[in-house]
Amino acid sequence: MNAMYGFERECTTKYNKTVYDAFAELFNAMQIGHILNKQVLIVHGGLSDRNMSIQKVNNENRFQQPSEESVINDILWSDPMDSPGIAPSPRGVTHQFGPDVTQNVLHLNSLSHLIRSHQVQENGYLLQHNRKCITVFSAPNYIGSMYNKGAICNFTFG
Repeated sequence: MNAMYGFERECTTKYNKTVYDAFAELFNAMQIGHILNKQVLIVHGGLSDRNMSIQKVNNENRFQQPSEESVINDILWSDPMDSPGIAPSPRGVTHQFGPDVTQNVLHLNSLSHLIRSHQVQENGYLLQHNRKCITVFSAPNYIGSMYNKGAICNFTFG
């Protein structure tokens, strides 16, 4: 993705390959998700498959570029869809996952919600999959467009 969207070229042009390699190493070491209050899974993209366990995610080697078939790649780049199951993504990377996948993964891991951020939303957020999959996009006017709002998500536990 760094090469595809120009970060690698910009970094090596403005600085050098050593600086880019340091960024790549940092990105590979960054946390890819978080579980809030033992209830809410927060990731950038989405889910891998119906049987995605947190243990399976924790067993992945994080200190490398994720392969296209890895759970990590799916967590970074997959998107929800309205129909059940798993389908190829129109983006050409990873796949889309349906409400049954969200339900199964949340149940398997004793979680209540999935929060993700990988898609621009006109109102800044979108509730899907029986309100269990919430896309929160915090960047208003993304890439100079004047059509999307930004949003935040606030949970109160108690």
